[in-house]
Amino acid sequence: MRLPNDVAESVKKLTRRTAFVAVLAGMSVPFAIAAQQPSMPMVGLLDGSVVTAGKVSLFYERLAVEGFVRNRNVVVELHSAGGDYSRLPALAADLVRRDVALIAALDTPAALAIKAITAKIPIVFAAESDPVQIGLVVNADRRGGNITGVIDSAIEQERKRVKLLRELLPKAAVFASLIDPANPNARSQTENRR
Repeated sequence: MRLPNDVAESVKKLTRRTAFVAVLAGMSVPFAIAAQQPSMPMVGLLDGSVVTAGKVSLFYERLAVEGFVRNRNVVVELHSAGGDYSRLPALAADLVRRDVALIAALDTPAALAIKAITAKIPIVFAAESDPVQIGLVVNADRRGGNITGVIDSAIEQERKRVKLLRELLPKAAVFASLIDPANPNARSQTENRR
C-alpha cells in the first residue's frame, strides 16, 4: 500500500523529528548522570602578583601529595590580579560567589582581600609580612576563625640584610630600598628594613 505524497512527507518529517529528539535525549544522558554524581570540590587560588608557573606548579604538587589531583578529584579556580591590587576585591568576591571549599591566598595582598569579604570559607595564606601586624590574624600562635597560614621567612631576612649592609658599609648613613607603596606589605617592609 502506498501512502499519499502529503502523508508520506509528514511521516518523513515525523521520523526526522523523532530521530533528532532521540539524539538529543541520548546526548543528555551523560549530562544527567554527571548531574547526579557529587561534584568535585573547588579550591580557589588567589594571587595579587603575577602568577608564575613555578608558584602554581608547587601548589598543584602539594595538592597531589594530599591526594588531590587537579581536574580528577578537585577543581582549581585561579584568579590573579597581575600586580594590580585594586582588582583583588572583585577577584576575591568572585571566588566567594563560586562557593569554593577553600581559598589559598598566595601573597599578603590576596590574603587581606579575601579575609575582608568572608568569615565562612577556610583561608590558607602565605604572608610576606607579620600577619599580626598587618591584621590578618589576632595572634600568630593561635590564628583562630577561618584563616591560617605560613609566614615567609623574609621578615627576618630583611632585618639580617640591613644588619649585613651596616657591617659591610659602616660609614654609610643612608640605604635606599624600593618598595611598592600600593602593596599592603609596604609599611611592614619599610619597618623591617630600618
